[in-house]
Amino acid sequence: MLSSSEPASRLPPALSMVSALAGCSSDDAGLADSPVMAYAVKQTKGQLELLGDIYDAAPYGYVVAKDQTEFAQAIADAVKSLIDDGSYKQVLEKWGVEAGAIDNPTVNPTAG
Repeated sequence: MLSSSEPASRLPPALSMVSALAGCSSDDAGLADSPVMAYAVKQTKGQLELLGDIYDAAPYGYVVAKDQTEFAQAIADAVKSLIDDGSYKQVLEKWGVEAGAIDNPTVNPTAG
């Protein structure tokens, strides 16, 4: 691992969160979005474990240009179709991130 004072250019180009965490010693810890950490735990087959509870959660969104309202609605409709046919749930289960599921994809939801 590099210290914060070392230039980022020394990082290997394909360094992933999983490979970085897998190289940690038993007294190291990491912090990242819960889906990232859940995936890392799954991929390292017991080398890592999740501790504590998720302390904040927010859904991810897709960003499109403001004038692309039809495209935005098409994305929301596609996600709704994945929810309706069960594909969305299967993907979430595969990656271990069911806790972040949404049930109503919307265009321009109000912040809560």
